[in-house]
Amino acid sequence: MIEFYLIAMSIGGVLTLFGIFLLWVISRDLEKKFLGSTRVSTLILIGGILTSIGFIVGASSEGGVLDTTMAFLVLLGPVIIGYSLMESGVIRPTWELGLQFTLITLSLLMVSRNELNREIVALGSLLSVILLINGLRYLGATPSGPKLLLRIASWGLVVFSWLRYMRRTSEGMMILDLTVYLLATILWVSASVLVLTSIRELPTVIENKPEKKVSQ
Repeated sequence: MIEFYLIAMSIGGVLTLFGIFLLWVISRDLEKKFLGSTRVSTLILIGGILTSIGFIVGASSEGGVLDTTMAFLVLLGPVIIGYSLMESGVIRPTWELGLQFTLITLSLLMVSRNELNREIVALGSLLSVILLINGLRYLGATPSGPKLLLRIASWGLVVFSWLRYMRRTSEGMMILDLTVYLLATILWVSASVLVLTSIRELPTVIENKPEKKVSQ
């Protein structure tokens, strides 16, 4: 059962990295079509890389103690992602996003003291993914169908944030935990592919700078 769990979590980790990559491609394409620059997408990529480090550390570390520098870098991920999305106007604070953040943070109440350090890092990575999913969901170019898939995916990860502490109680809870996690990541990636396909069909619209008049 442990081997099955590790395989399932590895698949989910790969899907998470793919979802981060797809959002970077989507934001880069949008900026090229409408702005002619790629500043926000670069910040998203940096934040996503730090997030992926968090998932790798969380999956490989069995102890509760992590290097302070590593923990700081991983927790910096959601800050960079949040800043880039809010500064670009893609995402803004809403009651739903605030509720999701609150519920995920409260899940730390189920953590034992010796695991707290590691779980705070995992929490930062999970919050980063919630930001990325909602950032894609609030994009004006995202169709209504993918928006619904992204909403379900984000709430699925909120449920996962609590179920992951119950997986040790029984095999049934472990299977439920894995199922919710995998379904949420599959919905996220599927919606991202649909959004990318939709955006690729949009025409490029960049303001043309007025030409300078040549003096006679």
